[in-house]
Amino acid sequence: MYQEQNEGVTLCKIAYSLEIEPSYLSRFLSGGSAHFSDELLYRLLRAIDLPESEIDYILLAREYERAENPERKKYLELKLKVFQINGWQQELGKLRQQLFELAQMMNDHCPKA
Repeated sequence: MYQEQNEGVTLCKIAYSLEIEPSYLSRFLSGGSAHFSDELLYRLLRAIDLPESEIDYILLAREYERAENPERKKYLELKLKVFQINGWQQELGKLRQQLFELAQMMNDHCPKA
């Protein structure tokens, strides 16, 4: 979906905008040995036009992954669950709207009694 919306944006263009080598970005994206700082990850997420809520979630997930204190890790886990629940609620709202529109369309095409 991202690629369809942003034709002409390439790995090279993103890498150069981040001031890193394309091969380094490629290694990071493929789960290789490249490690991104929080700042660089944030800049990457902004460069690919992710919504702010998704950026927040990804950065929080990274923070959770790095947390060593069990109490803090549990706190971050709960925050991640809140993000997920909020996301599901938004998706449910979209589905309800789509169902409503579909029902309206079907009603408009049914013969009136």
